[in-house]
Amino acid sequence: MYFTTNTTLLKTVLNTLIKIQWKDVTQTHGTPLTLSFEDDTLTLSVASFDMNASYTIPIENKEKKVGKEVVLLEAFQSIIDPLTNTQCVVKREDNEIHIQTQGSKSRIIIPHFEKEQVQPNIQDPQKGEQFDISREILIEGLRGVQTSASSSTMRPELASVYMYTKNSTVYFVATDTFQLSEMRFSVEAKKEIEVLIPQKTAHSLVKLFENLISDNVVITKTNYGVYCESEGCVVYARTTQGNFFDYKAALPKTYNVEIVLLKSDVTNFFKKARLFADGVHRVSIVIEDKKTVQFVFKNDHMGETKDILIAREITGDGSPRSYNYKYIQSALQTIKDDFVMFRFVIGGGGSMCITGVSNTNYLSIIAPLIETDELK
Repeated sequence: MYFTTNTTLLKTVLNTLIKIQWKDVTQTHGTPLTLSFEDDTLTLSVASFDMNASYTIPIENKEKKVGKEVVLLEAFQSIIDPLTNTQCVVKREDNEIHIQTQGSKSRIIIPHFEKEQVQPNIQDPQKGEQFDISREILIEGLRGVQTSASSSTMRPELASVYMYTKNSTVYFVATDTFQLSEMRFSVEAKKEIEVLIPQKTAHSLVKLFENLISDNVVITKTNYGVYCESEGCVVYARTTQGNFFDYKAALPKTYNVEIVLLKSDVTNFFKKARLFADGVHRVSIVIEDKKTVQFVFKNDHMGETKDILIAREITGDGSPRSYNYKYIQSALQTIKDDFVMFRFVIGGGGSMCITGVSNTNYLSIIAPLIETDELK
């Protein structure tokens, strides 16, 4: 192996791969990174039991040979990352990989890995439905709802992001049963496709694709996973087997109260949460009159804090309940509008719905907290 390549491009790929938690229980010394070189291209590949990813970049292959080497991702990235020269030379000498630029030279010993550690057997060649999606939509959709997925894998479908297409719309949905988030985008979908992407995998896909230049990602569903392909990058990930529940049937059909607030007013109030929120992160929402709304934090150790927020609009009658402010905060971080619509079901389940005012492609349904008197 003997080639030169663009340092910035190589650094970008390595810095992306290093962000992902690849290590499996069998990899005690680090993450195997496979360097496959052929003609004037270098493919960098990393694999775990749930996912593998590869990036292909151009090189000048000095020896015009075909082959591969396996190095430690952590070691290789730590050497390449500080380099400032435009080009770097990578060469194998005996049992070492030498990396050299003008004024810098490093070498790393080639480690020994078992075959199954380098390339776990997760290949899934039986490709099925294919779907083209904008890279920005894929990233925004996964990022927007993944925090609503359950952290427990007792019900794997709830620890996943449900992605599906219907009527030229792609939907991203996740829930832990206390909060449900949905994000939708208009697309030119020729076929309907649905897939359950584990939360950890969704988080990794965002990191793997966010630095790419290409505008398009081709998603191909297989028997047990999905291939996600973009220019210079191919990712295969296992998916959750099973079906997502009919979440549309669980959405409230009508709301009794609607409040429009300036998003920054609410987020500024939440800055007090560290001191005043109680153990269940309770925020109480009280309608003062037709113009103002009161947000309240209270705990027995620190005391109480209240902010009276001026609403742009309040319609309906009734008193909202208390909610976990962390769910509200998560939704506000996804909504890009300056003004936010809070909708409440008075009585019954008491759910809250949060959406933007001008952009309603995202919504979050939040269940209320149990009030103290309900426990008596």
